[in-house]
Amino acid sequence: MADKSATGLESRSLSEPAPSSSTVASHPFDLDSADITLRTSDNVDFHVHQAILAIASPFFATMFQLPQPEIAASATTSRPLLAVSEKSKTLDSLLRLCYPVAKLATTDVDEIALVLQTAVKYEMTWPISFLSSELKTAAAREPLHVWAIACRLNLDDVARHAVDFLFLNAPSTPLRDLVESAGLATLNGVTAGQYARLCQSYLQRGAFPGFSYVHPQHSCFPLRGIEHITFTSDILGHDVLCRSRDAAEFPAHMAILAMHSPTLSRLFSDRPSEAAVEVISTASSELNQQPPRSHRVVAFRAGSQTLATILQICYGASHNSAFDPDLPILAEAFAVTEEYEMNQAHAVVQRLWDNQARRRPLDAYFTAARYGLVPALRAAAKLTLSLSPTLATELTCSSMESAPARSYHQLITYRLASEKAVATALANAQDARKEYLRTNGGDGSTIRHPRPLQGSTKSTDPHHIPEGDWLVAYMQKVARSVASSTLAVGRLGTLFELPALIKTAKSCHGFSSSATVVLQQLHKVAETLPQQIAAAIDEVELKL
Repeated sequence: MADKSATGLESRSLSEPAPSSSTVASHPFDLDSADITLRTSDNVDFHVHQAILAIASPFFATMFQLPQPEIAASATTSRPLLAVSEKSKTLDSLLRLCYPVAKLATTDVDEIALVLQTAVKYEMTWPISFLSSELKTAAAREPLHVWAIACRLNLDDVARHAVDFLFLNAPSTPLRDLVESAGLATLNGVTAGQYARLCQSYLQRGAFPGFSYVHPQHSCFPLRGIEHITFTSDILGHDVLCRSRDAAEFPAHMAILAMHSPTLSRLFSDRPSEAAVEVISTASSELNQQPPRSHRVVAFRAGSQTLATILQICYGASHNSAFDPDLPILAEAFAVTEEYEMNQAHAVVQRLWDNQARRRPLDAYFTAARYGLVPALRAAAKLTLSLSPTLATELTCSSMESAPARSYHQLITYRLASEKAVATALANAQDARKEYLRTNGGDGSTIRHPRPLQGSTKSTDPHHIPEGDWLVAYMQKVARSVASSTLAVGRLGTLFELPALIKTAKSCHGFSSSATVVLQQLHKVAETLPQQIAAAIDEVELKL
């Protein structure tokens, strides 16, 4: 039988009834001819027929073929009893689709989604088809809502249908405004990758053949060669066994672990309970060539890759330049090193994270969002400003497929706010410099080109520019550079080198007497504006 965490079925339910009192569902789920009972999470009993369930659901058909234990007697029914996780309203709607009885009509998208989700879980083909059609009908009214449900349930055809109505109903409204109008809760259960694909399609006003809103095109993600991380130590005398969440076991030394962790030090100093002691006969005899002995066992709430990484750090492997665990491993390591007060190991994890975040800021951002690492999330958001300005079409990474869609929306909002802050800083600087020129000799006289065009009283050469306009032209150049390049704080200085305009002007046989004032101001702008813009970006808050 499938695992109850995946199916929502209680494993005990075939052998013993649920202990709580229950009521019986309405017709036709109250018939004496039924041969099995489904009990919902709100304690309503549905007396149903195995034959009908087996025809409608391969899931139930397989279950009924398995050997079943002897059925315990029940106060309310002598039938086999299955406890399911669904509410009675949802199960009633689904079972009516399987029985030849009147169906319960509803136009509520959330109710349709709940029943459809249950039909998908129990592999009920016809109810899935019928309810998918109902969702498509509802897409004309609530396209964004239906798209989100389709993404959660992996229904690409429904998602495509909903997006078609999204284009039709709101042809000119920015997608970000539509999402905020509907409420960010609409994105619950949707991944950042699915939201990014919607943004891409929305900008292009359509999807190309083969485009999927639900599933990524993995070929567009560069593969990163990550080696499997394990841990072994050639130091003799292992006396503790570190066990991971997925049951991997790593022999280690209490003295070394206690040196890195006050929590483990206190644990080791306590008298071990029987539950914390195991006899590891094979490991002891092989490593020490001695008779078997008892080992302390520490169970960590971390996967094997994360636990191996932390042990590698404790044993000094972090000094190896090739030691480069992937971001999800480091994200989980943050929590473990904090839990066990491993301050030195935590600092190493932070350094390894920072190194990768600088190389892969978008992956770092979405990994931090997935694991709820707020400080790392804010730092990575700022680092993403070094990337392409077109989020929806160019900024993609594999980590988006495991991160919540809300994090992508927040990143878009943060970037737009940063761009606005930069534009404001540029405008303020330009206004201040223009005022300075007005009061300090920027008289608008021109640089004279040595040979004006014949018949002209004023040169039409592009380098023949009024002095008072030099700064304006330069600031416009900077603004264009920022808009078409990056907002990386660490790279801002490259945008403010004095333009070729000044060099060309020098080649035109010098400046007028007041030009020196303008040049001084240009130099001042080049020296101070990057700091002003960096400060403006620092004022922008990533809203979580």
